[in-house]
This record gives sequence, structure tokens and C-alpha cells, in this order.
Amino acid sequence: MNLEGTHWQLSAMRSGQEESAPVAAAARVTLQFQGGRINGSAGCNRFFGAYAAEGNKLAITAIGTTRMACPEPQMTLERAYLAGLHTITTFESVADQLHLADAMGDTTLIFTRVPPEQ
Repeated sequence: MNLEGTHWQLSAMRSGQEESAPVAAAARVTLQFQGGRINGSAGCNRFFGAYAAEGNKLAITAIGTTRMACPEPQMTLERAYLAGLHTITTFESVADQLHLADAMGDTTLIFTRVPPEQ
């Protein structure tokens, strides 16, 4: 699957050995791939960075964010999401979902495809 030009909303997240926990749609955590760059909403702040994909390998680098403060649990979700992005090494497309996995092969972030933002 080519990630370029795709748009996703986070639907579940796993941390360590915990089961994947659903993410409330209201949190609106998103990920977009465009022009070798990523961007989206981390739940409170906007983020941006670079990506490189080859086969099912995925490297996400140079992540930066805006610096607004938001109430809990938004900030906890955002910190976990951004930390999870740093660990990603592979991806898999399953129907309308994108599964991102760490170096151990554990799926840590699960997204559902959404239309491009206007």
C-alpha cells in the first residue's frame, strides 16, 4: 500500500503489553501522509514530521508540535500518541484500517481511513 496522500483517524492505541484501548472519536487524533511529510492533530496540538516508507517498513522522524496546553485526559493521550509514533517501524493496511507496529512487531497504533481534511 502506498501511504502517500492518505488520511487517518486514530481508533485504538496500545502501550507496552496492555490491550489496545479504543480512542474516543471526539479526541480527533489524526495522521496524514503527504509529500514525504506527516501532519495531523495529536488530540490537542498539531504535529508535523517526515516519513519514509518502503515495502511495509516505515520510518517517522523529526516530529515537532505546536505547544498549547490542554486539560487532561487530552494531554495524556497526546503524549502517548506522539511517543508511539517515535517507535513505529512497520505498517500494514487491513481493509479501511492502518496498523502501525513497533520493532517487536507489536501493533501499537490503529487508524481508520477518513476523507482528506478540507
